[in-house]
Amino acid sequence: GRSDLGSPRAKQDPCNQPPSGELDEVPPSPPGEPSRRVCPVADLAIDAPGNTRHLRRVLSDEATVVGSDEDEVSISEVGGLERSASELNLFWKEHDDWKQRVLSSDFSAHVGDPAQGQRSLLNPNPPIMFKVTCEALNGNTRRRYSDFEWLREVLLKRYVGMIIPELPEKRVMVTDDLLRARLRGLCRFMERVLMNPYFRQDASLHAFLTIESSGLWEGYKKTVSVFKPGSKLESAEENEGRMRWMQALDAYSLPVNQSAAISKVRAEVSVLEALLKNLAGSAERMISAADSYALAMQDFGQQLRPGDGSSARNALVLARASEPIRLVLGALGDTFAQWSSVSTCFPTILERQLVGPLRNELNIARELRRMFARRDALALTIDKHRRALIKYDAERRAFEEGNRVDRVLKAAEKVSHIEFALRNAQQELDFTTKGIFFTEMDLFVENKVASYRALGANLAGAFSEYLTALSDVWHTSENTFGRPAAQ
Repeated sequence: GRSDLGSPRAKQDPCNQPPSGELDEVPPSPPGEPSRRVCPVADLAIDAPGNTRHLRRVLSDEATVVGSDEDEVSISEVGGLERSASELNLFWKEHDDWKQRVLSSDFSAHVGDPAQGQRSLLNPNPPIMFKVTCEALNGNTRRRYSDFEWLREVLLKRYVGMIIPELPEKRVMVTDDLLRARLRGLCRFMERVLMNPYFRQDASLHAFLTIESSGLWEGYKKTVSVFKPGSKLESAEENEGRMRWMQALDAYSLPVNQSAAISKVRAEVSVLEALLKNLAGSAERMISAADSYALAMQDFGQQLRPGDGSSARNALVLARASEPIRLVLGALGDTFAQWSSVSTCFPTILERQLVGPLRNELNIARELRRMFARRDALALTIDKHRRALIKYDAERRAFEEGNRVDRVLKAAEKVSHIEFALRNAQQELDFTTKGIFFTEMDLFVENKVASYRALGANLAGAFSEYLTALSDVWHTSENTFGRPAAQ
C-alpha cells in the first residue's frame, strides 16, 4: 500500500498512504486469462483456478485456503504451521548462529568523493554522484541520492515491520555545507544498514554495491519487484536476507497481551521522540560551534607564523618585531597549529558518537509511531472489508434464491475481490505486528537503556582519546614555554 520507489520520502510515509487491501488495489485479470491472486508478504503468486499452490492464512480462528484442492504443496515461509517446542528451539539456535556468522564477517561500505557530472545544454544541472566502495564484494560504484532513496524504499517494502535507517534530508539547492552534511548522513545510513544481518544478505543491497554500469543499474531497478498487492515478488529462495526474515516471523509467537504492551511502548515512544528531537538539534549546534572553534584556532596560529596562511600585511608586521619576540610568537603559533589539528577531530567525534546515535534513536521512535498508526489504519480497513463482505455475501445469497444468475456472478466476483483485499490487509497487519515485536518491542525499555549506556560509553572513550591528544600538545608546549608561575 506504499507509493512507488521513485517518489520522495514524504510521499512514502505510511501514515499518509491508503492501507493496502483497498478494493481499487486489486488488479483485474487480463481478458482470456485466469484470475491471478498474489500473496505479497509471502513472495508467492497464486493462480485461480487451476493452480496447485495453497496459502494457509488466518482470517479469524479458522484457516482459509486459497487455490485448488489438487496436488497440494506445503508452504512453510507463510506461517501458520504448527511446530513443536524442540523444533522451535532448534530453529532459533540455527537462526541466531546464522546472524552471528553474517555479522562477524568483514563487510563494510564507504560513501565519499561527491562529484557533479558534466554540465551541458541538455543537462544543465547534472546530479551529484557519490562513490560507494565495498571491498568485501569488490564493489566500486557511483550512486546519486535518489539511488539511496530507492534502496531504502525497497528495504522498507521488502522487510515489513522492520525499522529502516533514515536518509539525510533532501534539499533542492545544495551548498557546500549541506553537501558535507548529506555525505555524513549517507555514510551513517550505509553504516546502519550493514549492522543488520538480513540487509547484509539482501540481493538488492548487493546489486547497489556492485553494479557499476549506469545502464545495467537503471535496468536492474526496473526489474526489482517490491511489496505491493498485485505485483509478483522475487522468490524468497533468490534472496537469503528476505527468506531468513520471513522464516523468523513465521517462527515468532506474539505475546498474549500485545495490546497492553503496544500501549505502554507507545507512551514511551511519544516521550522519547520529543526529547530526542531536541537533543539532536542541540548536538547539531554543538558540531557547528566545534567547526567554528577549530577554524578560529587555525586562523589564530596562522597569524603568528609568517608564510603559513597569514596575510602579507601581518607578515610585514611580524618582520619588524625583534628576533626573540618573533621566535616566541612563532613557537606559540606552532602550538596553536597542533591544537587546531587535534581539534578538527572534535566535530567528527560529535557526529559519529553523539549526533549519529541520537538521530538513529529518533528515527526508530518516529518509525515506531508510524507503524503503530499503520496498524490502526489496517485494523480499520479490515473491519470495513469484513462488514462489506457480510453485506455483499448476503446480496449474493439473495440473488441465488431469486435465480438471478447474471447478478449472482457479479456479486460473487465482488465478494472474491473483497476477500482478496481482506487477506492482503490481514497479512500486512500480522507481519507488521510481528516485525515490531520481534525487532523492537521485546524488552523495549531494557534495550533503550542499553543503547543509551553504549552511547555514553562510546562518547566517553572518544573524548578520552581526544583529551589525551590535547594533553600531549600542551605537555610539549610546557617544555617550550615552561610551567606557569604559582599564583
